[in-house]
Amino acid sequence: MLPQLEMGTRQQVAKFTEVGIDAIGSLVTRFKSELESDGYALIKKDKVLELLKFQLERLENKAGKTIATLKDGSIIEIPNRGLRLFPKRAILRICLLLRDSEVAKEVRMVIKDGEPWFVWQKILQIF
Repeated sequence: MLPQLEMGTRQQVAKFTEVGIDAIGSLVTRFKSELESDGYALIKKDKVLELLKFQLERLENKAGKTIATLKDGSIIEIPNRGLRLFPKRAILRICLLLRDSEVAKEVRMVIKDGEPWFVWQKILQIF
C-alpha cells in the first residue's frame, strides 16, 4: 500500500489478488458505484504528493506524469490527472467480486470464518 494513504493502486490490487490489471479494470467498470461507496476515487496529483511528502526521495516530471521515488525504493507513476486509489474496504470488495483468484478465495474464506483482522494483516504484508 502507499505509505500514509493506506490505499493501493490498480497495479498493487492486481498484484495482491494475483490477477491481471485488466481484470481489476473490468470490475471497476462494472461495479464503479459500489467501489466508489467504499472510497475508490481519483486523488489529484498534488494531493497524492502532499500525502507522500515525508516518504519522497525524488520526483521526476515527464510528459503527462510525475515519477515519484520513495525512500523505501518503490516507484510510483502519478498521472497529471491524479491517481485512482483503492482503500482497504474497496480492496475487500474486489476480493468478494473476483472468481478465479486464489487469494480472493482465501480472503472470502477468512471473512466467512469471522477473522477480518487476518485479512488486513495479509493485505499489509503484500503491499
